[in-house]
Amino acid sequence: MRVGLVVVQDHHIAVVGELDGFVALPALEFGAIRRTVGIYYKKDKPENIRQAKTMLAKIKLAQKDLDAADALIVPVPQLVTAIVALVVVGLTYYMVRSTRFGWAIQATAMDKEAAELMGINTERIYLLVFGIGGATVGIAGGIMPTYLAVHPEVGTMFSLIAFVCVAMGGFGSIPGALVAALLIGIVEALGGYYIAPVFKYVAVFGLYLALVFLRPKGIFGW
Repeated sequence: MRVGLVVVQDHHIAVVGELDGFVALPALEFGAIRRTVGIYYKKDKPENIRQAKTMLAKIKLAQKDLDAADALIVPVPQLVTAIVALVVVGLTYYMVRSTRFGWAIQATAMDKEAAELMGINTERIYLLVFGIGGATVGIAGGIMPTYLAVHPEVGTMFSLIAFVCVAMGGFGSIPGALVAALLIGIVEALGGYYIAPVFKYVAVFGLYLALVFLRPKGIFGW
């Protein structure tokens, strides 16, 4: 008896064994990858159909095992990037909220003229804040290539997404930017999985526009 397996994935067909007959079987999903699975069998023996069904049952069990494993897999580069990002956000928030320099930043952002009357060198604050922003971008640019491809235009979409995070969270609110970034990440992942990868940014920008119309100041804006 000759029984084999055919797998159709991303328009590529992989055939194992020799093709004598073919029975179409339901499509299976392995994580984020959808595969159409079929089992072909020798048509002259009825028991081959039973064996084909048994093989399908084993495939479904393997699918469940893969799904459970996928739920537990945490890629190390993404995990390290997330930890570093949270540390940088925490340090920045502490600096802005709990240090004299941070209070000077807030005062300059709220009212430049009043801050100058209180003796704050606002030009120096602008330069230092610009430098801190450049440093955070440098950190992001140093850790993200560990799992992303690098090309001359790689920063274009990230810059736009960063602006959307700040605008959604509320200008001047670090916790708001963090919450907005997490929300955008969830929407991007779910949109790419349940709709299509090419439409994930459509879902993100649609959420941004809806939030801007409903709450122009952002989630935690002043």
